[in-house]
Amino acid sequence: GRLFPPLKTPKQISPSYWDAPKGDIVHLVFAVVDKNPKETLDSQGVLFVQKTVNKIFRRTLLKYRGYTCHEEQGSYFLAFHTAIDAALWCLESIDQLPYSSWPSRGNHDIQNTSSIPEVQMGIHS
Repeated sequence: GRLFPPLKTPKQISPSYWDAPKGDIVHLVFAVVDKNPKETLDSQGVLFVQKTVNKIFRRTLLKYRGYTCHEEQGSYFLAFHTAIDAALWCLESIDQLPYSSWPSRGNHDIQNTSSIPEVQMGIHS
């Protein structure tokens, strides 16, 4: 069981092992971020995209009691207690992408939608 109280602070960026969903039914989300779809960003731009997406995903993950099972260079494997939490996390995470600052691609303005990374998500229940 859980040894510590649930997360109540924005300073903790990810749940602990004890916060992971348990039981026979666990709802999984697989998310992949295309960090540089048009291959126009330099390595600093790609790193900036990864860090920004990470912040968005982690901030919303806490809100929906999600748990990071595995994460590697823009690929995420997450677990949730309910399918509703998983779906709401997907929707809110994607919804927040346009409100972040992104590096420009070519002659595009920094807030141009062509500079927002593409994200693919799937839910398995």
